[in-house]
Amino acid sequence: MESADSAVAVAARVPIGLGALCFSLFSVVSVLESGTGDGADGEGEPEGSGTAADP
Repeated sequence: MESADSAVAVAARVPIGLGALCFSLFSVVSVLESGTGDGADGEGEPEGSGTAADP
């Protein structure tokens, strides 16, 4: 990007940097969540397995 005004270049890089930061945080969180083997509820069974509704 070329501009005579340096403020334009800085203002254009701010959303790009924020997008890169959000993408990296999302990637790290998704890798950490996929690494946990017991799921989000902590019971060790996947959701919808039907164990809570057993008679």
